Amino acid sequence: MKYTFHVPVQQYGFLEIEGEKDDLPSMERAYNEYAEKPVKFKGSSNAGFVNVKTFTGETIQYNAVDHEYRDLAGNKLLGGSTYAAQFGKHFDAKMLLPRCSKAWGIDEEVIQDIWDMNRDTSNLLGSAVHLGLELAHKHMKNGTIIANNKKDQVENYALPKSPIVRKAVKAFIAKYGLDALPEVFVSDVANKKAGQIDRLVITGDKTCRVQDYKTSAQDKDTELTYQHQASYYASCLTKAGWTVEGIDIFYYGEYNGVMDWKKKSLKVLEVK
Repeated sequence: MKYTFHVPVQQYGFLEIEGEKDDLPSMERAYNEYAEKPVKFKGSSNAGFVNVKTFTGETIQYNAVDHEYRDLAGNKLLGGSTYAAQFGKHFDAKMLLPRCSKAWGIDEEVIQDIWDMNRDTSNLLGSAVHLGLELAHKHMKNGTIIANNKKDQVENYALPKSPIVRKAVKAFIAKYGLDALPEVFVSDVANKKAGQIDRLVITGDKTCRVQDYKTSAQDKDTELTYQHQASYYASCLTKAGWTVEGIDIFYYGEYNGVMDWKKKSLKVLEVK
């Protein structure tokens, strides 16, 4: 069954959005983004949410599209990236646009488009590399190997097909291996906290390290934000009786002209 929304964007004007049943949550968001007057869709409060059993022993609700967390009563839980955002520097586009436009002699709309496309490119690459690493961690152990048309070359079928992502994943495996848990949900419902760890390494009896992948440039300001985010996840683990020995941030970037991974180990910060 196909669904069609007519979104009133101005007098006598509308935007048409079509999709299947699974597209309804994103269609609702698009409707309220573009409509002159947002509306509340009947029965949509649970749209896109699924129940998830967390590593810390609780059941929560998660919306993968919006990266939102709720408890079973429908109360919103604070995610790690939202918590960490308060420690990052705010990019004031409204203030910077006219300055850049004047200095560069380029229209503000063009500059904004460049910034938006650069942001989306970075986000999409980061998501692809994360997914490729999750694929490898989850399924390379299944041991499905295929020949690559050469007798001396074999490849695991669970490696990403994209050559760009595959290169990043193989470089990571060569350095750090796959002995870890990928995309681990953690929660502390009593304190309205939840999140998803990129990689969790079990180091002993109820001891672990929280690890995160980054494809963005490494600098002190963003690194502190990442450290706060990982510490937030660590606090959920600590509440559940785990000892978190530390945090590792893996950066993928160009080093001495070669794309490679570097690891930065950090201490766990206090979460307020």
